[in-house]
This record gives sequence, C-alpha cells and structure tokens, in this order.
Amino acid sequence: MQNPPKNLHWRHEHILTKTRDNAEITLECNPRDDIGETLKQAATAGVNRVSIGLQSASRKHLRFLGRTHTAENAAQTAESTVYAGITNISFDMMIGLPDETKNDIKKTVEFCENAGATHISAYILKTEPNTPLYQQKDSLSLPDDDRIAEIYLQTVDILKKHGYGQYEISNFCKPDYHSRHNLIYWNCDEYIGIGASAHSFWNKKRFYYEHDINRFTRGIEPVSDGVGGGIDEYIMLRLRLCDGLNLNEAEKRGLKLNDKILKRLEIMQNGDLLNMNDKKIVLTPKGFLVQNQIVAQILGDHNEKF
Repeated sequence: MQNPPKNLHWRHEHILTKTRDNAEITLECNPRDDIGETLKQAATAGVNRVSIGLQSASRKHLRFLGRTHTAENAAQTAESTVYAGITNISFDMMIGLPDETKNDIKKTVEFCENAGATHISAYILKTEPNTPLYQQKDSLSLPDDDRIAEIYLQTVDILKKHGYGQYEISNFCKPDYHSRHNLIYWNCDEYIGIGASAHSFWNKKRFYYEHDINRFTRGIEPVSDGVGGGIDEYIMLRLRLCDGLNLNEAEKRGLKLNDKILKRLEIMQNGDLLNMNDKKIVLTPKGFLVQNQIVAQILGDHNEKF
C-alpha cells in the first residue's frame, strides 16, 4: 500500500486539527428534542452543516420504517441547529414506501423546505438482507418497479418545483448548496478517512480501519482494500451526477467508445435515458433509474462484472 500523506500520522493522538477556513464539516444526527446543547458544542468546534435523518413527515411511514421520532422532533432539531448558528441543513427522505402517494411526497418536501432545508437526499427504499424489513418483505405491500419509477420521477419533479435542483441520482439542493463531501466520492477524487470503519482512497489505493474503536485507538494500521479509480469505477460514479461523464477524461482513463457502444448509446438517447454529444454523456431522470444497466452497456467488454 502506498504511504499516506507525509504530514498525516495514523495514530489517533497525532490526528491533524487544522482545517481550511472554508472547510465543509457535516454532523449527521437523528431527530430529537434534546440535541440543542450538542449542536451548540458542535458549532463551536467548527461544524457548519447538519444532516438530519427525517425519512418522512408521515407518521405512518415513520412507524413502518421503525423510526421512533416524529416530524415534530425533526422540526425541533432543525430549529436547534439554526439556533446554534448552523444554517446549512440537509434532510434525508425515503421514497418507495407502501401506499405512498404523490401528496405524501409533496408534504415531506414542503416540511423540509419549511424547516429550512438547503439540501435534500431522497433515497429509494431497498430491503437489504439481514434486516427486519427483508425478513418481512413477502408480507409487505411494497410498490413494484413500475410504481417505484413513477414515484422517483414525481419526487424529482416536486423537488424541482420547490427550488431543489438535482445534481446526483439521489441528491437535490438549493443553488450552491451541493454536498462537497459526497462530490469528492462521485468525482473519483482522493480522500482520507480517520476513525473506526473509516475508508480512504489515496494514491489509487483503497484502505480502511476495522470496525473496532479499541483497535483504532491502539494505533492499528488500516487494512488494504485494493486498487481504486479505474475506468469502470470512474464511469459508474460520474454517471451518478447530472454533470455527467466527461468523455475526454474517460478516454484518458482507458474508455474506448467503439461503433457497437455508440450504437447502444444512440438507442438509449432515443429512449430518453441519456443525452450525449462529443464532450459528455448525461443521464436523464429516467436514465438514473437504470443507471447500472447503462454503465454495463457503455463498458461493454471492458469489465464483465457489470
């Protein structure tokens, strides 16, 4: 594994405390009424952005997701955040829930806007293995793929009407309030993660700390996680963004758009899944719904895992 930056020591007692004057420092939290003092201390320590795990403004959907908070708790958390001096507020919302209507989505977006949200992340519900929802999935009335696509496109439209421009598959913001942290990932740029379970990408190498705070504080070295930043990863990540895939940069990384791939892209463009010119490929909201399949078509024979 390549060495980390020269002035970064891996032992916790030597972690750098100096940050750039304009650094974006985000604190993630769940809604609760008694978080005010914590937010004040966080603001004093330099936190200038807070991400709140709302998920929904609907009580029935919060119950379905197993959340113990209410929309009122989330509103109070946002109010406490502003009172602490932090005005850059992001909310997470979940879509694709049972019996979810367009009006449900609209109410959640309006709730976020009224609470002062500068940024909203809208994630499609997925029932992952080894979770309570996955164990119950056969008895749940979850929407099918066609309905999920309809809900997603409705969400994109509602957020746009409320001034939240889409810049990534699941992320929307008011002007100039993009998540700078996440953009580093999607641009395939380098980053250093510090702490138990933290992942890093440096000198084309990926590495991480084990999920054990005691081992981390004892100064255990990070574990190598292989090489990163290859053409398949670059295409996958860049096509998550509304800015799209820069073809000049992709060609420098090894992409060869042969006639077969170009024909596939032309078909997808005619199907309103993407827009393409000689400089970039940009997916439409409909295209975002099948992003993985589009990546597979672009890569062609380059990588069989897609």
